[in-house]
Amino acid sequence: MPRSRFLALPIAALSILAFAPACKKEMAEPARQDKPTALLSPDFGQPAGKPADDLSQKVEALTGARTRAVWSHHTGTGSPDPFCSGSSHQLHGLDTRDGRGLRVILAAKNNYSRPLITPDGGRILFTRKLVTRPKEDDATKIFDMTIMLTDWAGAEPKALAAGYALDVWQDPASGRQWVYAAQDIPPTHRIAWSANKLIRFRLDDPSEVETVWDQTSISPDNTQLSADGTRASGQTPWPHGGQYVMQPGNVASFEPTITGCWAGMAPDNSYVSWMLDGSHRVATLTALAPAKKSWRLNFNQLAGLEKSEIYHPRWSNHPHFITLTGPYLAETKPGEGSIISKGGRTAEVVIAKLNATATGFEGSVTLTDNDSTDAYPDVWIEGASGATLGDFPQGLTAAKAATDWPADKSHLVFLWEALGQANQVRLADGKNLECHLDPKGAALFGPRLEMQLATGAFAPNALSRAHLENALKDTSAWTLETVLLPPSLPAARQPLSGDLLAFPGWTFAFSDDALVINGQTLSHPPLALPCHLAFRFDGGQLTLFLNGNPQPPITAAPDAAQQATRFGGDTPLLAGLQGIALHRAALQDATLAASHLFWESRLESVLKQNPPRVRLRGKLVETTGLPTPEGIDPYTRAMVAYVYDVEQVLEGDYDGRQILVCHWSMMDLKPCAGLPRQLGESFDLLVEPLDIDKHHPELKGQRVLDDTSAYDLGKWYDITPPQLQ
Repeated sequence: MPRSRFLALPIAALSILAFAPACKKEMAEPARQDKPTALLSPDFGQPAGKPADDLSQKVEALTGARTRAVWSHHTGTGSPDPFCSGSSHQLHGLDTRDGRGLRVILAAKNNYSRPLITPDGGRILFTRKLVTRPKEDDATKIFDMTIMLTDWAGAEPKALAAGYALDVWQDPASGRQWVYAAQDIPPTHRIAWSANKLIRFRLDDPSEVETVWDQTSISPDNTQLSADGTRASGQTPWPHGGQYVMQPGNVASFEPTITGCWAGMAPDNSYVSWMLDGSHRVATLTALAPAKKSWRLNFNQLAGLEKSEIYHPRWSNHPHFITLTGPYLAETKPGEGSIISKGGRTAEVVIAKLNATATGFEGSVTLTDNDSTDAYPDVWIEGASGATLGDFPQGLTAAKAATDWPADKSHLVFLWEALGQANQVRLADGKNLECHLDPKGAALFGPRLEMQLATGAFAPNALSRAHLENALKDTSAWTLETVLLPPSLPAARQPLSGDLLAFPGWTFAFSDDALVINGQTLSHPPLALPCHLAFRFDGGQLTLFLNGNPQPPITAAPDAAQQATRFGGDTPLLAGLQGIALHRAALQDATLAASHLFWESRLESVLKQNPPRVRLRGKLVETTGLPTPEGIDPYTRAMVAYVYDVEQVLEGDYDGRQILVCHWSMMDLKPCAGLPRQLGESFDLLVEPLDIDKHHPELKGQRVLDDTSAYDLGKWYDITPPQLQ
């Protein structure tokens, strides 16, 4: 890993700009050291032979060993602070063998963000997160973060380094402990923040830093390492979850898994990771070895959490035990904010035990019982080193699915196979470039993990767009591959007309079933969806390949005025789009024919994704309050759950008396038209089961707000395309 040197102390020099007179300070500044001080030694107190208090006995009955837990406790009388942004916090904890029970470790009110227990169990790190707001723009937050160290006796915290601590990992070979942290955090107006670098430094020598990842920005929730240190969970950034892979030659790559929030990784070598979905009730777990598979873990199985959201999920140092906070219950009037930001007073610290398959739980213990916010718990269990998730192989290299597409990757500059796939381009320096597509406005992905071009436009993320545009500047030849699918939305067959895609110099569209490129209409056989389309430009002539077959070429030239890169556009196209590959070379006929054969076999399974559909009329009897942009931060989209009495089933099968329907209520931080609806009125509904495993995988990780009492009803998804107000 690249190395750099910096002075861990004094820290004051790192924050001079952040505390300029133009800013107002939101919390007390921590004491600054003038010179380095010795690190605290691990402290284990005087352990008793067995736990003395009732709570400690309950915890050890679950964990089977001495257990330590630590968290940030909010003491303020105002709004809850589950994000640990303010200064009215204390550091609380529990050691089941010190005879003191649940107690205050550091009583001084300050900021104790994301406390972490060191792998030896003896010390505690936390981040002193200071926030300032410029007077000229008090909506913008400027961060000054310092990683601090204390112990279980509550020693005066010592500053280690600038940054935000994410995990502490012990090298099994050398025994050295490494702190992984986020650094270079730009100002933001959002509640959630991101950093430009993931770094690490030795706990016993914070002056030496190694850069782990700087290819994209990162989100802090959560980076956790495997026991061997070769993999770590993370987001690059939210909501794109996956695993960092530490490869030979100190080149890190990132393997995407699923979108969502609050990434986590088991602390053994199973490489099992999770992402919390948008309901904050379920996590999707992914195992990459010996073959990739995913499954869901429902936190509502836990006692006391049956009807609520959870937050701060984190694996302990033992792969069978996790910690979290919950239940988060609505405490406000509709529209005043999210359950997480407004419901923190109901949430407590929980330790839960996973079963061997990590599909459910064998028990749990709630540590706290108060009406204040408890946040960011971390748990350490004695003797956990060497423990494994028994049903998962250890230390295996993740199996790679065989692929024939793209058949030629040597000139690849952009790749997007489908939502949730490893859409990566290998760069010349050996790093991987993540190619994400972000829906704009009311645009939606479909159940086949495709872009639904009838709903709007999609834009590539900034890094992949810049790479694409720079790569095409110095070449006159290119090849574009796409796969066009029939619409997954309800629609009658009509001639294809609308925007397909664009990149610098070129626009692609349809007009009455004919392809139009830079204003020229192509002559080609009638299109039957699905189909594989490839376009090859050699610098003078452009050739269309329809299902691997070349059509008569045309003379074409780039349009210098066209500089946008998008998929879809302002004019809806009633079709789905996936399988995009852009090459900076004119590929051979045989290569494009091979790509067609790959997709011909793939599409048979893709098109089987047709969820059952029900059309009915229902009377609205229960609603969920509409979200605000601040309330769903960092999400930009959210659905709300409504309950209807079923009056008449018009098409399909549904035999329940009531139905719980999820409607889009906010997209791109803009409210959707048609909501809120009036209680007692009747509405025609077109819905499909909101089962993200079987029917709507594109909705994994989406935020769903549900304040209704119908927690026993299965969720259905309103498939009527939303419109923005």
